[in-house]
Amino acid sequence: MQTITISQPLTTQELSELLQIPARTLEGWRLPDEEGRVPRYGPSFWYAGKRVRYSPEDVQEWIDAQRTEAA
Repeated sequence: MQTITISQPLTTQELSELLQIPARTLEGWRLPDEEGRVPRYGPSFWYAGKRVRYSPEDVQEWIDAQRTEAA
């Protein structure tokens, strides 16, 4: 199992590049669900002013939660 070492908060673009998914996907994951809960999917995020940031710990926790056992 490989652990990613990140030392500072990530922007949406940086996380997009790290996960190799479109930034628009991350933006969509931040939209509220029908009950108004955010995020509906993806790692937790926070705002630095108007800018979205992802903490390294939250990103690693989310990645670890996505793991599945082989059948």
